[in-house]
Amino acid sequence: MSPRSLALLIDGLEHAFSQTPKPSVIAGCPCCVDEHELAALLSTPRRRLTAEQLAPYGGKVLNTVGSPQDLRYFAPRLLELSVCDSSFYPSLELLFQKLTTADWRSWPEAPAIAALLAALWDDVLNNEASWVDPGTLLCALAAAEEPLRVRLTEWGRFTNPAAVESLHDFLTGDVEVRRGRIVPSNAFWDRTCLPYAELCAWLNDGAAAAAAALAFEAHDSDDIRELLIEIHGMVGG
Repeated sequence: MSPRSLALLIDGLEHAFSQTPKPSVIAGCPCCVDEHELAALLSTPRRRLTAEQLAPYGGKVLNTVGSPQDLRYFAPRLLELSVCDSSFYPSLELLFQKLTTADWRSWPEAPAIAALLAALWDDVLNNEASWVDPGTLLCALAAAEEPLRVRLTEWGRFTNPAAVESLHDFLTGDVEVRRGRIVPSNAFWDRTCLPYAELCAWLNDGAAAAAAALAFEAHDSDDIRELLIEIHGMVGG
């Protein structure tokens, strides 16, 4: 995804939330949040809010500050910052945990958020310099309560080198072995959720290995074939 494409995607997200009501007040525990900081969030145009202004709210929202209603208002800017700045807190995975707690799928703006997730996943599969790493995005998709089966099938088609490289990167940097099985190492994973089970099954029960073996015949690049051999070995082929 080019910077321009990402900018257009973020603009579309902001447009989708353009009619979302601004809260008149943000409630918060006086011991945990500065009321002047909360007032600044409401007096500053949403798109102009900085990471420094939003991070304290974003990290505590739905815990000691805020409500689903004000999270809905700030969601597009929080999403923009979490996608564009890897150091921003809350990270994309934690943000989607909060959005799911706020029942984001019931919001009228939900299609725009779903479109963002779809575009980011497409970027992982097709862009060697994707904006979000696959381990982060998979965990965010799971936090968004999105089944991963279709996403993993798309990944395993390995239609271009980026898809191969992204899985290799994931397997070399975002997993660990527990009780003889490959599992994601991202601490934000809910290990009881369906997407977690889907990912572990795909990695360990033959589907990923079969996909790598099939893709080996489809690619003629020696470098990509070497990565596929390594992937096949790592997933127990």
